[in-house]
Amino acid sequence: MALPILRRHGVPAVVFVATGYMDSHETYWYDRLVHWMLDAPDAELPMPDGAPPLPVRGDESQRRQAAYTALKHLKRLPDTGRRETLERWRSAMGAPDHEEFGDAHGPMSWAQVKAMSDAGIEIGSHSVSHPVLANVTDDAQLDRELFDSKAQIESHTGRSVLSLAYPVGGPGAYSERVVDVARRAGYRFGFTYESGVIDPRHMDEFRLRRLAIERYISRERFRALLAVPALFA
Repeated sequence: MALPILRRHGVPAVVFVATGYMDSHETYWYDRLVHWMLDAPDAELPMPDGAPPLPVRGDESQRRQAAYTALKHLKRLPDTGRRETLERWRSAMGAPDHEEFGDAHGPMSWAQVKAMSDAGIEIGSHSVSHPVLANVTDDAQLDRELFDSKAQIESHTGRSVLSLAYPVGGPGAYSERVVDVARRAGYRFGFTYESGVIDPRHMDEFRLRRLAIERYISRERFRALLAVPALFA
């Protein structure tokens, strides 16, 4: 939807893709969790260290709040623990272990990625499986997330990948170790999800800030953000 508008106005853009989901009808792990929690019968999700279980019940608003709490917890876990906890919760909610969401709700295809690249949109890496990279303790896995995603995009587009966007992207989502691997993999830029305006005079190429544009932001706020970006940093 955005591509024709970007081309019409000559606006440059980078689209970051998590390569493990391309050509797949399965959506991202965090979207799957929210989908499960919105649709599941009443359930209780086990929490660690003797904490009370997280209830999944009530109306959509209550379930979305529970999903926010669940995601916040998962993003703090080592990646192995995240995957194990997600599986325990899936079982507790009785969700299927394989679920297809269809083209309308799934990630892009490689054909769509190639079409965007051919149209002048830069394609960047968002890892392979979208883990919180700072929580990936296995060196080989971290290498796969950054090296393999870059290689896959370059193979499908025929263009070099310069940029990486750290999944989740907040202060705890990347680390000096992650930055070191990104440099070794051949990236030139690393984008965080920390709010701010980039000052070229004081720029850290692997800790670039952005201004968030979420689905709930109004057109008026978006126009104001474009007009005076520093005010919203």
